[in-house]
Amino acid sequence: LWDAGIAAEFPYKIKPRPQAQYDTCDSSIIPWAVIIGKDEISQGTVKIKNMAQKVEEEKGGVVVLRSDMIAELKQ
Repeated sequence: LWDAGIAAEFPYKIKPRPQAQYDTCDSSIIPWAVIIGKDEISQGTVKIKNMAQKVEEEKGGVVVLRSDMIAELKQ
């Protein structure tokens, strides 16, 4: 993300709770959450959650190929 010119942060905890991360996004006005878990790593995907709009149909986020992540975030 940084190499593509996208500002990014990540939690330094070993097992951060998802809700705590979403709360941080809300309080820091971070528009996107990129979730990369064990399943996403094995499938070569990431889950992108729009934190600004909170679209109900995309409650858990949109799954995209990791190679498409930058393009998806820059839309």
